[in-house]
Amino acid sequence: MRKREKDRQLVWIITFFLLGGILLYLLIPNYSALSRYRKDREALNIRIQQLEKENESLKAEIEKLKTDPLYIEKIARKELGMTRQGEVIYRIIPENNKDK
Repeated sequence: MRKREKDRQLVWIITFFLLGGILLYLLIPNYSALSRYRKDREALNIRIQQLEKENESLKAEIEKLKTDPLYIEKIARKELGMTRQGEVIYRIIPENNKDK
């Protein structure tokens, strides 16, 4: 009877290790994918925060363009090269660029 009990224990131990091995085989790829997804989520959250900041600054600029005439003038002068009526623009050309 002792031999039979030892055989049963051996069968249970082998079964336990087989099932454990199968579970590990199935779970390890899922764990690595989960880890990769967590890293991707963190990167996306950082990108979302950056875009939210950019969105806020763009909203502030839109508000300035709607309400601040001095800001509109600054943008028109800087980006479009516009002047007020009667103004004269002087451009200084450095010595090394005169030939161009």
